[in-house]
Amino acid sequence: MAAAAFFTLSATALDAYWKPMYVFDLLCTTFSLASILLYAWRRRVLSFIAFWLAYKAKELAVMLPAVLVAYEYWFGERRFKVLIPFLLASLSFGIQA
Repeated sequence: MAAAAFFTLSATALDAYWKPMYVFDLLCTTFSLASILLYAWRRRVLSFIAFWLAYKAKELAVMLPAVLVAYEYWFGERRFKVLIPFLLASLSFGIQA
């Protein structure tokens, strides 16, 4: 809860609230963090939805599956087949760019 309060109330986030052009950065970060947390809690469908919303906010989220692969390698059970939808969506987005 303290981390969420720091994230939303910090002085560096003031630009995101003050200038509308930064709202997409804030949305991408929020949905990316939500995707990682939901993946860690084994909520795969909700994690994919959060990943999709993060990508729709900003294209930088195309690298989020790489973070999930690293998470699965270091902390997970090394079941990489679960990441196939994330990787396919990321590959599709990358090819379109």
